[in-house]
Amino acid sequence: MGFLFRSYQLHIYGDVSAHPGVFNKIRFIHSVDLLVTPNDVIWEQISFPYAARQARLIHGAGGRIPLATRIPRVLTLFDVNVGPLMAAPVKKAPAVFTLSQTLSDRLIQGGLKKERVVTLPLAPTVAMPNPPIYPKEPYLLMVLDHRDAAPLSHGLAVIKELKNAEIALKVIVRDAKTQHWVERLALRQGLLPPKVEAVVPERPATVDVLFQQASAVLVLAPGLRAVMTALNAWAAGTPLVAVSTLELTDLESAALVTRERDLATALAAVDTVLTEAARGQDIVGRGQERVRDLHWKAAAEITREAYLKVLEPR
Repeated sequence: MGFLFRSYQLHIYGDVSAHPGVFNKIRFIHSVDLLVTPNDVIWEQISFPYAARQARLIHGAGGRIPLATRIPRVLTLFDVNVGPLMAAPVKKAPAVFTLSQTLSDRLIQGGLKKERVVTLPLAPTVAMPNPPIYPKEPYLLMVLDHRDAAPLSHGLAVIKELKNAEIALKVIVRDAKTQHWVERLALRQGLLPPKVEAVVPERPATVDVLFQQASAVLVLAPGLRAVMTALNAWAAGTPLVAVSTLELTDLESAALVTRERDLATALAAVDTVLTEAARGQDIVGRGQERVRDLHWKAAAEITREAYLKVLEPR
């Protein structure tokens, strides 16, 4: 959890009694909702050696899970590729959670039984203004979860070649080291602040404002973080420019789509957003409609049902 932006709101599902201080420590940094449940389930990251003695089920994330235990183990996978040490636990897990239907389909095609794969719905973390905020501020927004040079270089190229010289680029990053890294790469392209600015948000409201006031949100590479950025752009009421490989169905209806690492199509999409107000507002309306009924409680309820099914007496 230390790797998350402080602006994240955490929705904790499960038992925190194994280490009474953990919840208060998290609460000090993040805004937390605690969904109270029986003391049956633990996550492998929290006080495992102590808690495992009283748990009935362990939930591992990202392919990491304790192997030396007979307690039933379920997994959340973020990628279809798992290491050789995880191949057997994945096959034996009574439930495997994913965060995209595309990944679920790939796991099923790879041999996992359909009834063991659970797709959790994602939901935006940015507040939805009603109506969307206008006029927009003259900047494009990107989100980097780690030091991924490819989408950042693409974004820097877009801002450098854009016809409208008044438009800047803001990049949300998670820590000061990534912030300095972004600034160094921008400097190599001759782009100085405030033309390119990396921001480490301290509060959820900061992220909300950055999304809501941007002229457009750029998603220039696929992946889970990219999907979350797209959902947040839709919730914020900001036009989305996204690569066609993003794992969202019917993406073209609520975004201007560009080809991955294709500067010409990215520039054309951004220019459309900046110069055609009606098109941008149409995209915003369609995007907000797609996320209006999405919420994290649904994911918690689906998770609870899967847990209960695993814990049913055989």
